[in-house]
Amino acid sequence: MAQRSIFILSQSHSLEVFILSQSHSLEVFILSQSYSLEVFILSQSHSLEVFILSQSHSLEVFILSQSYSLEVFILSQSHSLEVFILSQSHSLEVFILSQSHSLEVFILSQSYSLEVFILSQSHSLEVFILSQSHSLEVFILSQSHSLEVFILSQSYSLEVFILSQSHSLEVFILSQSHNLEVFILSQSHNLEVFILSQSHSLEVFILSQSHSLEVFILSQSHCLEVFILSQSHSLEVFILSQSHSLEVFILSQSHSLEVFILSQSHSLEVFILFQSHSLEVCILSQSHSLELMIILPSDSK
Repeated sequence: MAQRSIFILSQSHSLEVFILSQSHSLEVFILSQSYSLEVFILSQSHSLEVFILSQSHSLEVFILSQSYSLEVFILSQSHSLEVFILSQSHSLEVFILSQSHSLEVFILSQSYSLEVFILSQSHSLEVFILSQSHSLEVFILSQSHSLEVFILSQSYSLEVFILSQSHSLEVFILSQSHNLEVFILSQSHNLEVFILSQSHSLEVFILSQSHSLEVFILSQSHCLEVFILSQSHSLEVFILSQSHSLEVFILSQSHSLEVFILSQSHSLEVFILFQSHSLEVCILSQSHSLELMIILPSDSK
């Protein structure tokens, strides 16, 4: 084929990021032998397919952008799951497969039809999350101890339907696989998902509310403790845990919800302040220290 470019780079401790963009024919072969790390990036004229296999102790961030179709297959077998951000014009498909401690995460994202598939196989737990751009649908299926939870949420009218197998009992799933914590936060007319990722642990905080329903789920690293307090017309679940210098302060009031989450793990500081009706996200990112400051003020503030 014409205009073929082959870049071969081999280093000892780091994997570089190669971004190559051509008009209609792009072929990039990158072979790197640092700690048995091999990266094959193959791109064709109207479809870009990227196969990234990483077997080192750190997984780098590969950002590739192409004209019509982007398919990225990332297989990671390390002890840390990094953040892969890919941006594309008409169709973005990101497949991330991570095999750290029997955890498999598939994330498929598109521009006009955003679909996110997250499959987690830790202790027979399977979580499928499908999300679209104009009609956001979240399907969470969990099969841990004969428990099935389906959560469907839409974008313009965020409606959270939680279906459990125990007579109008809301089921909140907390999935752990060696410091994997999934928290689900969902409101009646506003869905806000905060994803906090640390170096050795992936923590997803999702909090759900619907008409005076306040559920706080927090799990620990090796033991799962769920405290469910159910009242007549309001369900308040307060679950507090500490895992590897993670301190979560949850303060719940009558009509305003304030969640203070402070997490410190390898120069990662996440301050999440969540209140009732307005959403303001301030994200400050530095080079070696990631500081996420998320402030959501309320009307009563």
